[in-house]
Amino acid sequence: MIERIVAEAFRAQILTREMQGKLQRLIAGAPEISKAEYETLARLRGAILDGVVQVVGTRRFRNVMEELVWEELEARGMDRESLGERAHDVIAYALNRLPPLYATSEVGAEFQRTRARGELRAMLADGVSEAVEQARQQPNWHPERDPVRGDLVSEVGALLRQHASAYEIPGGG
Repeated sequence: MIERIVAEAFRAQILTREMQGKLQRLIAGAPEISKAEYETLARLRGAILDGVVQVVGTRRFRNVMEELVWEELEARGMDRESLGERAHDVIAYALNRLPPLYATSEVGAEFQRTRARGELRAMLADGVSEAVEQARQQPNWHPERDPVRGDLVSEVGALLRQHASAYEIPGGG
């Protein structure tokens, strides 16, 4: 079951709330895990930390500007693959220079999208341009920092540490 959920997360590049709940229930109820499950969870944890798989928050609101920044980047021919590890830095940089557009429903989100595409189009384009240029000028913004983590990452990390002695060779890879 763990392998199936993780495979879907990799395919979609997102770990939905439903997937998170299922994994958390499986982890909580797993006094032991198989080597395959251990390796699968280790890959998922790495993908989350690297930003390959996004974890959907449990909040009941969202900043529509986040998706609009992604759309702007994609319209310029940039995607997660082309931006690599820098994707989240570029997005955060742009978002820090743009007004947030929060919504609590799909109707609200559509209202915010329409508003942004009309009133804020130039500001959005300028914010993304500035972020992309900053990334080109400083390719290694603070490489020493740790990425933001969610609760599931902590839980998976704890489970992996708990079972590491059974599945990893000390000092090896």
